[in-house]
Amino acid sequence: MARSDRTRATLLDRARALFWARGYSHVSLREIASEAGVDVALVSRYFGSKKGLFEETIHDLPSIDAAQITDADALVEAAVVLFTEGDHNADQPSPTTFILHNAGDSDVGEAVRRVFHQRWQTPIEQILRDKSQAARFTAAIFGLSVAEKTLQLEGFDAKSGEGRAQRIRAFLKASLAPTDQAESPRTSDGTSPAGKP
Repeated sequence: MARSDRTRATLLDRARALFWARGYSHVSLREIASEAGVDVALVSRYFGSKKGLFEETIHDLPSIDAAQITDADALVEAAVVLFTEGDHNADQPSPTTFILHNAGDSDVGEAVRRVFHQRWQTPIEQILRDKSQAARFTAAIFGLSVAEKTLQLEGFDAKSGEGRAQRIRAFLKASLAPTDQAESPRTSDGTSPAGKP
């Protein structure tokens, strides 16, 4: 690999780690260049701008393949793998972390949301054949991600261990419950909170 290719790859790797972990607006080009061990001017040479560099990292967002994941059970299992076997090291943040930190950014949020919809949401909708159910499933994935990474909820074990996959699976399957069941919580005696059967 030529030196220029190595430099470009190193810049991209460091930018991905920082942008995905902290968000576009919270990372400077100087910081990326410093971590890559190169002059900041090389960002312009290889990527044109900070935004150009960021957009290159979006290409690394994995896709959900609706041709291989053909039903709700397979989709749940793919999501369980994301949480139990995915790369959880701080140097290479997860795709959910990337989306959470960048989808609302005023400079790059539109591009992130567009790619998210193309690579995740549209395939989930194709698999589930129901936009409302797909939205609930996606909300469950991101809710789990927030709970794991930031909320430190007592009783929610974010670490790997026996039963973790089963808890995640149960949570995700519950998000796929028909709307009338999901919106009609029951008390311990089997009645709805309003007292109706």
